[in-house]
Amino acid sequence: MSQNDDLQQDEVTAAVVEVIQAAGAVAPLHPDTDIYAAGITSMMLLGILLDLEDRFQVTIREQEFLVLRTAQGLASMIVNLRQAH
Repeated sequence: MSQNDDLQQDEVTAAVVEVIQAAGAVAPLHPDTDIYAAGITSMMLLGILLDLEDRFQVTIREQEFLVLRTAQGLASMIVNLRQAH
């Protein structure tokens, strides 16, 4: 992974944390914190999914989204999706 990839990963991770915090009023949220343990409920997930898809212009498969439990994991998936296009 190049330094540019690291920067992109960090920027995406920060943005994912911001989206999750806004959706669930959970703050502060560490990128490796389990989002469900932090207070995110299943009812909040659809809004988070739609916000992330809109913000990053990607399509996230629900099955993949639901098994990722951290902002870091979600950010990694988004970076991979963006690099695939």
